Amino acid sequence: MLLLGCTTQNNIGLPDKEENEINLLSGNNPIVIGDVSTRVDEVTVFWQPLASYLADGLSEQGITHGLVRVAPDLNTMAQWLQSGEVDIYIDSSYPSSIVNLSSNSRPVLRHWRDFVSEYYSVFFTIKGNGITTLADLQGEIIAYDKPFSTSGYFLPTVYLVQNGFEVVEVDEPTSQVNPSAIGYTFANEDINIINWVITGHTNIGVTNNFEYAKIPEETRDRFFIIAQTDPIPNQLVSLSSDMEANLAQSIISLLTDMENSEAGKDVLEIIETERFDDLPAGSEAFSIQMTDMLSVIEEG
Repeated sequence: MLLLGCTTQNNIGLPDKEENEINLLSGNNPIVIGDVSTRVDEVTVFWQPLASYLADGLSEQGITHGLVRVAPDLNTMAQWLQSGEVDIYIDSSYPSSIVNLSSNSRPVLRHWRDFVSEYYSVFFTIKGNGITTLADLQGEIIAYDKPFSTSGYFLPTVYLVQNGFEVVEVDEPTSQVNPSAIGYTFANEDINIINWVITGHTNIGVTNNFEYAKIPEETRDRFFIIAQTDPIPNQLVSLSSDMEANLAQSIISLLTDMENSEAGKDVLEIIETERFDDLPAGSEAFSIQMTDMLSVIEEG
């Protein structure tokens, strides 16, 4: 199941409501950015400039400083957003949508991570091996990236299921797959996916279009692109569901206006971001689209 079964009970060692009220009275009222990673120190340092920038811009609304909290998993992040212990969550579309659905948080903006607004998944193989269409993938095993990768798991799986194929996870590239199904296994890094296809470890790999473009030309010339998915926003900015409307609008305005100030531009450069802007389809329409796509994964 994709739903994380989050509860409103504060059972993860976080401050309770009374402690939060004490913090407010003592002048301790941070704006908190959340991320999910095992690299706590690295991620904290990365996002702190943005947290501090937002805190400065929100000082008139009683925000005293900016903090970064790094969750070990999506369940924890969903709980933190639901309890209000995290205000802002920034991540790629697939994990963000899982957390949004479980915590009632909402996506409000697109984040141009690595200066890129959107990306899509590319199915590729070695030229001349007889695999040229999606139907040729039946009985084969695809090298995916990681289980929570948007472009290396979510998008290609939804794409295949929506095109009428049965998709099954297998343990190894050498596992047997029903001739009518398409298998996948995780290589965990884009470089591993590429090497697996080159060496014949698997006949098919999936990566996003930007990683594919980074492949050296002499190697890329050996590949044939079988199919590619529709694009999706690179990353999402989501806000806690219990955030006051005025504070939410102020955060949105601060983020979308960063490219228009020198201080904002400096922070954007530090976090390797082009800009924050509106979701092309709008927040509500995008949420509906992602809920539908999550259902495809769950039912497929």
